[in-house]
Amino acid sequence: MNRFGFLKVAAAVPHVLIADWDYNAQHITELIRKGADRGASIILFPELCITSYTCGDLIQQPALLHAAEQALGYILAQTRELPIVAIVGMPVTYGNALYNCAVVFAQGRIHGVVPKTYIPNYSEFYEARCFMSGEEIGLATIRMCGQDTDFGRNMLFNIGGVKFGVEICEDMWVPAAPSLHQAVDGAQILFNLSASPEVLGKHNYLLTLVKSQSARTQSAYIYCSAGYGESSTDLVFGGNGLIVESGRMLRRTERFSTEEQLIVADIDTEKLLNRPASVQVAKTSGLAGIAYWINQNYRLTGDAQIDKHDPLVLALKGWVDAEYEDGRQTVISTKELNAKIAELAPGRFAQV
Repeated sequence: MNRFGFLKVAAAVPHVLIADWDYNAQHITELIRKGADRGASIILFPELCITSYTCGDLIQQPALLHAAEQALGYILAQTRELPIVAIVGMPVTYGNALYNCAVVFAQGRIHGVVPKTYIPNYSEFYEARCFMSGEEIGLATIRMCGQDTDFGRNMLFNIGGVKFGVEICEDMWVPAAPSLHQAVDGAQILFNLSASPEVLGKHNYLLTLVKSQSARTQSAYIYCSAGYGESSTDLVFGGNGLIVESGRMLRRTERFSTEEQLIVADIDTEKLLNRPASVQVAKTSGLAGIAYWINQNYRLTGDAQIDKHDPLVLALKGWVDAEYEDGRQTVISTKELNAKIAELAPGRFAQV
């Protein structure tokens, strides 16, 4: 992030070959280098890009899964000296199940692995025959490439004080998208690894959906979908890369290009960090959501921010729950929350 508060992000659509992990890893590595050369702090790749998305049942073969981890190890080694965070897609085994995952890493270290929550199993999609949903994995530990790292869907990452979250393809298309909860928990940038095939009329809806998701979460939303090299036996992939900030399109790739693509844009993090609280405290609010509301409402930054373990948050959550147990149906107003916080913690915050 530069001294003016801008963070450069990138979306990259590499050439892939079906189940050719060596070829794919080399092309991913080269695009990470190009992203770093252009000053990007974070670079996003498509869903399952290390193996390719259209592997079919090959994705369940132990040899391919082992090779995918080796390919990740190669990428880690080759990019160890680069000052950039990369997000790539690959199949990951955890316990006795297979998950469709995003791996977040930088300078040789894996920072976390995020499994896909919503597994599509309709029309042209049949992911449920291969992958388990990560919905039940809040936070666990997994060992990959000789490193122990966090594994779960409830993760936020931090770069220079800017928080970002990750979701995968279908996760964005459902009513309760993980990115909504990530934004409530404080994410200013959201990333989506995708392998969404083209269907007549779908592209305009996709653009509307990504811009809407960015606008409603008051975030930057970076979307990157599979492109050239994926199997066209049953599906067609357009290689859509989109960088949107607060509902406004900043950059987009050329559709159906046979060339690898890399787009880069500057995100105004100061504008995102200073966004007003847009969430409401209601019956379904959790501790993280209440903590987020307090931080945004009172403009708390840095060490002054509180988390969900703060005694005030616990006390406020108890009061909120009691309100709805008594039959309340409406959301709790800002005026009511300010008054209750003043009662629970007199003088702790300046009134806004």
